Amino acid sequence: MNTCNCTSYVAWALAANGYRTDWFVAGSMDARYWPEVAERHRIATGHRARVGAVAVWPESGKFGHLALVTAVHADGSFAVAEYNRPGGVRFGFDRRARVSLEDVTFVYVPRRS
Repeated sequence: MNTCNCTSYVAWALAANGYRTDWFVAGSMDARYWPEVAERHRIATGHRARVGAVAVWPESGKFGHLALVTAVHADGSFAVAEYNRPGGVRFGFDRRARVSLEDVTFVYVPRRS
């Protein structure tokens, strides 16, 4: 994961908040591959937002995009914290308050034991 990308931000946020990062595989952590790598390590994935989950947009650009879910709303939309969002400020931190479930896969990373 390169510095100043969505992947490095989410990896940092997971580690800083007590979630596992021991499942990361060097050379395989472009955003688009996070669900596949997680499943290989028996980490659940799905299509329902949960606070603390990683939201993955695998078809967003060449490498995909991901963000950390910070809130879930009653209508199913969710809020995220992210870095380097496609169409956003290049190499910038961003928060979005209402994101649609369309084309999103979630990785439900467990907490460290």
